[in-house]
Amino acid sequence: MAHSIISFEQNGITKVAPIGFSWTTLFFGPIPALLRGHILMGAILLALAIITAGISSIIAAFMYNKMYVTYLIEKDYRFKDVQRGKSKDDIQQLLGIELASR
Repeated sequence: MAHSIISFEQNGITKVAPIGFSWTTLFFGPIPALLRGHILMGAILLALAIITAGISSIIAAFMYNKMYVTYLIEKDYRFKDVQRGKSKDDIQQLLGIELASR
């Protein structure tokens, strides 16, 4: 389970992003990315899983949640709050990403 959960908001739509190791990506490969609407990364993870017989999911599990946060920021979602876990400052330092609020 991820050590923290943060939420982002854009035009009244809230998206939740876990921070830390992605157990769902480890066990289900590209399916979490596809269900979250992160289609391009889901397709990339699917192709890698096919090529590597699923071994790439082990590596992706360490990186995917940060990629999802980056994806949301690029889609102009803004940090809303920390739902569980570490503080905003700790999360920013851990990810190396500034979480801009509205």
